[in-house]
Amino acid sequence: MSCARVREFLSHQGVLFEDRNISEDPRAKAEYAAGGYEYLPVTLIDGQPIFGALIETITQALRA
Repeated sequence: MSCARVREFLSHQGVLFEDRNISEDPRAKAEYAAGGYEYLPVTLIDGQPIFGALIETITQALRA
């Protein structure tokens, strides 16, 4: 699953992150819907969403 791939990548990089599961957390689900997001996972870096398990894009955003 792509969510697990992103979690594993961030953990291996030593990046602190908040894991939010929209299936289990009603507040996270509401925020996901309010943001108009349509894809999972959504990784927010400095407020900018990255959709999908795009490891190279996430890496570049972390370096910026």
